[in-house]
Amino acid sequence: MEKTIIRQKPPHTDSLEELAKFWDTHDLTDFEEDLEEVAEPIFVRTKGTSLSIDLQPAEAQHLKKIARSKGVRETSVVRQWILERLHQSVGTGRPPDQALPRAAQKTMKARTTENIRLIEDFKNRGQVARLWQWRARQFVCAANILRGQCEDQDLFAPGVPGGNSLWKPRDAIRLLYGLALENLLKGLLVAQGIDATSTGRLNKDLKTHNLVSLWKRACLTMREDRETALNNLHWAIEVGKYPVGTSPDPNHPTPGWVALTSEHVIADLLETAEDALHQREPRTFEKTDMLALCQKTRASSNEGMQPNRPKTGPRVMPESLKRQEGS
Repeated sequence: MEKTIIRQKPPHTDSLEELAKFWDTHDLTDFEEDLEEVAEPIFVRTKGTSLSIDLQPAEAQHLKKIARSKGVRETSVVRQWILERLHQSVGTGRPPDQALPRAAQKTMKARTTENIRLIEDFKNRGQVARLWQWRARQFVCAANILRGQCEDQDLFAPGVPGGNSLWKPRDAIRLLYGLALENLLKGLLVAQGIDATSTGRLNKDLKTHNLVSLWKRACLTMREDRETALNNLHWAIEVGKYPVGTSPDPNHPTPGWVALTSEHVIADLLETAEDALHQREPRTFEKTDMLALCQKTRASSNEGMQPNRPKTGPRVMPESLKRQEGS
């Protein structure tokens, strides 16, 4: 008695994995009766843009190994890499081949436009020396106002036991002067032609608080007293934000030496840098007396900060004192 051979039919599925597994163990000639002639193409490759990429022999060999490990062609690997990078540049949280809803596309486009505008503004502002000088003068004004308030309230006088000597804001004042000088020096470097922000990031040469390095890079005259003050202001910036610097350094001055930095030397540094900046870039502000900057603002603000003080007219010398002075 002959056994009936049951012929297996091709699977009805869209899974490429199942179809490949079936046809690996079957031959197409066994299913000629099941084949149908069609007039139109079933699989149509969409036309795209072809790119030619030049690789070194070692790079091409490495790409071939990667493709072989994935079981795909080299072109498929390269295409996937390109799609991933395009996806990252757009900044969406979706796979590159997944279509976005129309509303999400509008939002993404708006965000992309806003980011481009922010980047362009960042690039442009960083290349304007006057803006670096403007920020420097803001720090100088703040330091002068704080210094004036401390002098009025005798906060720089020697402390007494149980007094408030610990709260004298000397380090904070030096921090503000140091940041002002840092901005002036970086503005001068911008005026001298250094590329500050055109790449969309701050130039690594400007990512420093080292005032000695910035001063030398700007080609300004160095003296011993200036170098000492620059080191002290640099350290004031480092320890002015936190109770310690970025790392222990035996070359850093002690906070006591920073507090004793002469304000006249600080003014010399600020005015020297600002004068060099104005000579290099005439559209910047002219050099001024830095220690006197914003002093009128301080005087008017003092009047508003003490509402209980009775307002009086101009002081008039008593007649008795006038007679004594005349005699």
